[in-house]
Formats: sequence, C-alpha cells, structure tokens
Amino acid sequence: MQLGRLESKVVEMCVKKFLARVLPSPLKSALKKLARFPLRVWTFRKRAEGIAVSKQDIVNGLRDMGIVEGDTIFVHSSFSSFGFVKNGPMEVINALIEVVGARGNVCMPSFGPLPDGKTFDVRNTPSALGKITDVFWRLSQAKRSLSPTHSVACVGKDAEAITSGHLLDKTPFSKNSPYFKAMKKGGKVVCLGSPLHRSLTCNYLVEDELGEKFPVKVYKNGLKEFVVIAALGKKRKVLLREHDKSLDSIRVDWHPEIADWFEGILEERGCLGKGKIGEAVIRIYGIKCMADALRDLAAEGKTIYEGFGACT
Repeated sequence: MQLGRLESKVVEMCVKKFLARVLPSPLKSALKKLARFPLRVWTFRKRAEGIAVSKQDIVNGLRDMGIVEGDTIFVHSSFSSFGFVKNGPMEVINALIEVVGARGNVCMPSFGPLPDGKTFDVRNTPSALGKITDVFWRLSQAKRSLSPTHSVACVGKDAEAITSGHLLDKTPFSKNSPYFKAMKKGGKVVCLGSPLHRSLTCNYLVEDELGEKFPVKVYKNGLKEFVVIAALGKKRKVLLREHDKSLDSIRVDWHPEIADWFEGILEERGCLGKGKIGEAVIRIYGIKCMADALRDLAAEGKTIYEGFGACT
C-alpha cells in the first residue's frame, strides 16, 4: 500500500509538472489566487466573529503531533495560513517556546537578501522568511548566528551553543552550523502552514556533506567576500562559498511537484507526520531521517532539483 501511494504521488507530480509547462503564466497566477481565496474568506469571517487560533490551540496541536518538552525544533512558518491569530506572531512564538519547555530549543531561519549584496548586520538585517521569523530573531533572549547567507535564530537552553561558530566553515551547512547541530540533537523540522517545498532548508546539510559527490554542483567556484557586523558592532570580512543562484529555478522551492514526490518518500520511511491547527497544515519530520533519505537518493543520482528526480 505504501508503495502504491508513493507511485500515485509520482504520477501526480509529473502531471503537475506538465501542466506547469503548458499553461500560460497569467492563467497559473489566476489559479493560485483562486486557490487562496477560501482561506482569505475564512480569515475574514473568523476575525468578524471574534474566533481565533490561540496559543493553547497551537501547544495542544503540536503535543498531539509528538513535540515534547526538551525537543529541539527548527521552524518554518506561514503566519497567514492559520487564519486569524488574535495576538499576532507572538502568540505562535510563545506557544513554540512553551511546548519545548526550559530544556528545549526553538530555532528558525532568519536570513534574506542583503541590502548591498554582501553586508550582514546581526542587529539589523531583517529576515525575509515571514512575519514570525522576523519577530522571533528580535527577541531579547534570542541568539542569532553570524552567517551572512543562512543565519539562524534560536531561543532555548542551548541557543548560544547552537548558533555560535557558524563562520568557522566556508559553507553554511557544515558541522559548525546550527543546522548540523540541530540534527545532532535529534532535531525536528516543524512546518507551520509552510508547504514542504518551502521548508527543506536543512536539505543543504547533505549537499555540504557530499561535496563533489553530490549529483548537482550547488556552489559557485571560488570564494566571495562578505562583511559581517556582530552584536557589539564589530565588523569583520569573511570569505565564504556562495550558492549558485542560477539553480534556484530548478530547485524544489519552485517545483511543488518535486516536493510531492519527496513527501511520499518521507512518508514511506516513516519520517513525516501531519496535522492541522486552525487552517494551517502542520508537517513535522526528523532532520536526520530526511537527511538519510536525501543521501540514499543522491547515491542513485536523484535529488530535489528538476532533472535529477522522479520524472527523468
């Protein structure tokens, strides 16, 4: 039965891929807006009725899905996906901190385009990954890593240890990165309404680990100079490898059909759990389990890049 579901996902993925190629862009845009319309109506109605997703709803939902005190969670989020959250993003953040407790850690990506293309100020550079992440890294208790391209913010018992040392390696997902440290702690990715194809940042762990053995060359040649401004205002220049942005268009981020295929693989391996809080679909998967799946696929020449997956 599991294999059948996976095969069905592959067929569905290939059909979506075909339609994405043949439908004109205006029609695709109109269909996406139409798909979002019911959520907007639902949000407006709940706001008018005074009905909201509460902190306790989020806490209960995550506990029901297996998040426990002491967990290290890496959160991807879409605030609007919940519907109406009465007290805004902090309601979600407080729920996340409560559910892992004093012994746990909440981590979130906190990066985005750099204003001048090279300078990252840990005190001021905003996160471009949604409202929740941009509020989260600004918390007084939050620690934020110094990576100019893939900074991570963390609140919790091990926040300092998780976020420190991110510049010790030339690539942002190596053994001194928060992503690797979260994996070593048995970390779980929690997708709060964020679809899987927008929630696979930790997949870069396998790309950095395999290096030249990875089927796709993901980094540009040579090193790029960045300027990093730390918490006390001290500037330093660093030389780091930079991802080849020309690959963005073939990566899973822009191909939900690839995410459907990979989601089926995660389900087949028992990595992925699903639930719902408000109108937000919640997905939770173990970082190590996901990395193991990607490593096995890479050995077969398959990746989450178009042209290196199920429809080739």
